[in-house]
Amino acid sequence: RLLLPGRDYGARVSGLLLRRHLEYLLGVWNGDGDAATKAADTSPAVVARLALHLTGTPYIGAVDFDDSGPAVSLEVGTMWNRWKPASTTSPPPQVEDILVNASALFRWAHFDGAAEYIALLRRDDTQTITTQAGYLRLTYFVPRLRSSLTLRGSLVDVRAKKPDRQLELEGDLGFYLDRHRAKAVLRYAGLLGLVASTVEHQLSLQVQLAVY
Repeated sequence: RLLLPGRDYGARVSGLLLRRHLEYLLGVWNGDGDAATKAADTSPAVVARLALHLTGTPYIGAVDFDDSGPAVSLEVGTMWNRWKPASTTSPPPQVEDILVNASALFRWAHFDGAAEYIALLRRDDTQTITTQAGYLRLTYFVPRLRSSLTLRGSLVDVRAKKPDRQLELEGDLGFYLDRHRAKAVLRYAGLLGLVASTVEHQLSLQVQLAVY
């Protein structure tokens, strides 16, 4: 969501080069698409992304019961934006965001995995907040049972006046009657607050029916 801002007005140029091995994107949007902050954007958000598809096949995350061939992609991206939050001070402080990320994606023989690193630098006249996050996911699809098993882990580290560090571990068990058109996913997640020494358990069930 941060690398490809929401639905604000803008323009982008993208395409594939070198026999679909290289994918590029360059875009300019009116802000970062996050309307919840009620912020006033002082400059357009500039976004760039570059992906290298080592196997020549762009990675597409979807249900894989067909024993697909290998697909490996490496991606890097960045975003820059300036905005002013809703504030009682006059004039409100101008905030600058610089975000970078790098990811690796693969799919082969019913396995589907991803690894990603994200860093966000947010600064104004009073403070600088640095957020770093790492993410790992591995999914295995079981064709005979029309199901999948997924393990996820993410670590977020926020360095500010009030630092925060959270570790989330998650396991999913999915059943697919018709791929993503009809499915049920049972999910357990444990959220550990490493600074405040807190533990939160989450259990959820997602049911999806779609008609095209």
